[in-house]
Amino acid sequence: MATNYYSNTSEDTIDGDELTLYNLIMDYRATLGLSTIPLSAGLTATAGRHVLDTVYNTGAYEGHSWSDAPYSSSDSSTYTNMWDAPTRIGTSYTGNGYEISTGYVGSFVTNTIMTAANALANWQSSPGHNDVITNQSPWLQDWLAIGIGMHKGIAHVWFGHETDPGGTPTIDTSVSDSGSETFVTLPVDTADADNSAFEIYRFFNTLTGSHFFTTSTEERNSIITNMSTMTYEGNAFDSNATADSGGAAVYRFFNTASGVHFYTADAEEAQNIRDNLPTFNDEGIVYYASLTGDSGGTALYRLLNTQNGTHFYTTSAEERDNAVSTTGHYVYEGIAYYVDLA
Repeated sequence: MATNYYSNTSEDTIDGDELTLYNLIMDYRATLGLSTIPLSAGLTATAGRHVLDTVYNTGAYEGHSWSDAPYSSSDSSTYTNMWDAPTRIGTSYTGNGYEISTGYVGSFVTNTIMTAANALANWQSSPGHNDVITNQSPWLQDWLAIGIGMHKGIAHVWFGHETDPGGTPTIDTSVSDSGSETFVTLPVDTADADNSAFEIYRFFNTLTGSHFFTTSTEERNSIITNMSTMTYEGNAFDSNATADSGGAAVYRFFNTASGVHFYTADAEEAQNIRDNLPTFNDEGIVYYASLTGDSGGTALYRLLNTQNGTHFYTTSAEERDNAVSTTGHYVYEGIAYYVDLA
């Protein structure tokens, strides 16, 4: 397989086109007095991975077949290749999945874009597919989960009768048709060894030469999926501090002039930025940290890049010293606050 859909992919989230299709389906159901079906993270991943498999591995529209799991309506032994797909490929959805599909044939699968309106129109004009969408016989049992996948000339939608223990998918309407032939692997999240309140992930922005930090796995995954200029560098550090334990709020600002983020746990500095630097957008509190090392925390060093006015943050004294000694344009500004090693 060119695209390994057994792991997280660039289509595990909902993009703008897929959200449009979801809304069109829900609006159509509403006109018939039918309820809204909750989006499912697992079924969305199933639909998204199937569109990538269809486009890049199969190379042609073949209905409900996967490149390594054929499906034929005339062969009941293949039905489980559809029903079991959400669990077979390792998504969060534990129930059976039922798929409706539409797509262009031949080379049109890769050079024609399936729109949300066309996909729904195709299903509405097909009694069997329309029955699935509208809970007509033999699909009278309520749908409790739905997943949407669209890429190039293919649309797959998955339905399920059980709720998804994995909850809802990440939605990023800033992108459309987010699938890619280049396989995108998202990090596999494991339980934090010391149950830190915050795990902070670091990216290197290859356009600005600066770093970006986030504690949000959704934001992290969206950046990995959709921003090729951001290189993921992993879990840089943790923070065990919380507001209840007296931790200091770490504020994140976005400099609209430079396109770079700034972080501070100094409330006075944060207020000065709000009052005097209109190009900085206040993005709020991103996590909490300690202002002293009394609790055994690790110093987070802050350096100023005198060439562009951005800042560099690191827990590594070696990385700090290397930046100062080899670049010639980094000035060490001291310890920003204290965190915990990942």
